Amino acid sequence: MQRRSFIKQAGLGSGALFVPGLLQFACNPPAAAAAAERNIVMIHLRGGNDWLNTVIPYANPAYYKQRPGLAIHPDEVLPLDHQYGLHPCIGTLLPLYKNGQMLILNGVGIPQQELSHYHAAAIWQTGLEKPDGQKCWLQRAEDLRRKDCKPAADRLANEITMTPALPAIPEDADNSCCVDDFGEELRRVADILNAASGQPMHHIALDGFDTHQMQQQRHAMLLRALSDGLSSFFNRLEETSNGRSTLVVVYSEFGRTARENNKRGTEHGNGGNLIVLGRSLRSQGIYNPLPDLEKNSLPAVIDFREVYATLLSNWLDSDAEAVLGKKYPLMSWV
Repeated sequence: MQRRSFIKQAGLGSGALFVPGLLQFACNPPAAAAAAERNIVMIHLRGGNDWLNTVIPYANPAYYKQRPGLAIHPDEVLPLDHQYGLHPCIGTLLPLYKNGQMLILNGVGIPQQELSHYHAAAIWQTGLEKPDGQKCWLQRAEDLRRKDCKPAADRLANEITMTPALPAIPEDADNSCCVDDFGEELRRVADILNAASGQPMHHIALDGFDTHQMQQQRHAMLLRALSDGLSSFFNRLEETSNGRSTLVVVYSEFGRTARENNKRGTEHGNGGNLIVLGRSLRSQGIYNPLPDLEKNSLPAVIDFREVYATLLSNWLDSDAEAVLGKKYPLMSWV
């Protein structure tokens, strides 16, 4: 397992954004106190996650038509309802779903398709169509909230990237899914949040989702790490009151094609899922229908900045238009 920790991203990286507790108290008016106590953990599935094999439309014949080799058999799917189910390696997330702590949005992405990993990730991290040299959207929100203060704080903007060691796995081998450093990093973040140390915003990237070939085994391993890490994270938060004051957002810079390729993998696509987890969700379950699976590259029917605007306005009590540079429709799930 290789791990690159605390990599400065020169304005694009986002990570543990913190302000000392006394400064935080001094800069927060009473009306913003509740928002100041709320936490966000952004989890980037780096490489373009195959969402169709994560949240599986197992009742849709087009899914099996497009993926004769990669599709997850209906008997293996962990059903969420009569249409959708989870990959068998992320069963530890089922209790969160059943307890109303998970929201799944279909077809989230960049409206103007961008298939470069670097540029797509930069757009997601900044929330801007022209991201060059810009800060992370969360950092800009924090700066806006404190523009009238005189901070002496050293606000960090780091991204922590876990790169799992993925050995060659024989085609006939069992899906070997392991917990890796990603889980350890989430436990560290949970301890920071439980300690109320004034670090409310975190960004973690789990690398390895660019699955152009031999996807089945690699994807299963990564999803198990994601699922077990998140399950442990929320169990740890339940030790304090932070379970209700924390939202986790799981995203990827783009989705993958509906059709499998001839290398038992998938190519870069467009719209994918976005998952929000937490105890304070007003809506749970599947938010909207999946786009037409007859199309190889699924469209982005929800601009990801609508998600950011919703988080900024409804969760952080921030001026979303000032942060994102444009007004976006708000949703009511938080």
